[in-house]
Amino acid sequence: MSPLITIKLINEASMNKVLMIGLSVLASLSFSAYAMEKVSQEQYTELNRTFIREVDKNRIDEVKKLLDAGADVNWKNQYGTTALIKAAYYGHLDIVRMLLDKNADVNLYNHSGSTALIKAAYRGHIDIVRMLLEKDAKVDWQDKIGNTALIVAAREGYVDIVRLLLDKDANVDLQNNDEETALMEAARDGHVDISRMLLDKDANVDLRNDNGYTALMLAVMYRYLNIVKMLLEKDADVDLQNNHGDTALMILGWKGHVDIIRVLLDTDAKIDLQDRDGDTALILVAGRDHLDIVKLLIARGAYIKASNNAGKTVLMHVLDNGHSEIARMFEEKMHQITVKKKSEPLE
Repeated sequence: MSPLITIKLINEASMNKVLMIGLSVLASLSFSAYAMEKVSQEQYTELNRTFIREVDKNRIDEVKKLLDAGADVNWKNQYGTTALIKAAYYGHLDIVRMLLDKNADVNLYNHSGSTALIKAAYRGHIDIVRMLLEKDAKVDWQDKIGNTALIVAAREGYVDIVRLLLDKDANVDLQNNDEETALMEAARDGHVDISRMLLDKDANVDLRNDNGYTALMLAVMYRYLNIVKMLLEKDADVDLQNNHGDTALMILGWKGHVDIIRVLLDTDAKIDLQDRDGDTALILVAGRDHLDIVKLLIARGAYIKASNNAGKTVLMHVLDNGHSEIARMFEEKMHQITVKKKSEPLE
């Protein structure tokens, strides 16, 4: 082999060795950078987790330190919950103020679709609700089950929060996934002042939930006389029927409340409407120990010979349930009808 060839081979071997060393160094540097980035990311995640935990504990000084150390004010935990949502739920007013000063996003929501405003309204934290509204929180945002801040505040009976939300033009007729409105929630739970406020904002009195119940039916079911009167004054339809065909009057037939029944009848409720089973209000009440209501319905002209789809009459229901006093009253009434018919002159 010539000397030139030998020198060339030696040079090529040396270059290959240098190249291999260079590649090894580059690989080592890349791995180190990746490892450092991974450590840095883990530290950042832990910083934010600690931040959320300190908010949870209402440790104001620690929260401030963590924000100064670079914690993300809008970071979300595994449930999608931000520090602001946490603080709003627990009523940590000073922390809410601090987070808002750091430009926390008021309209972020967790995995359930709840915002800080919905959480604060649900828990009755009026000062926090006010602060969030001042930062342009979406007043009509609906969570995954369709609830708004107004619906939850109406349900829980927070009068002042409802007033704040209405002042921000909250939509009074939004319905959740059960098709419940704020008015239905207030009527069901007997919140008189809230019901009045919603009606003053022209809440639709005849909307129905997924079972066909109106606010009037719910107020009747839970026997809130004042709310029933308010709804009727706003021209609630007294004869609407739910999915089973029940009217407000029929619901009271088995619930029993003579004063409310009188109010419904004074509003010209149709006394002999039938539900899907063919029952009338009188049939429904006949099997229960509500003698005063039976007397009232008969006095207002209820048809005492009515029968349902099973062929059971009012009197049969009375006898089945052993109400002897009501049975005697029915027999006397039917006898009076028979006598009256016999005494009527033939045409």
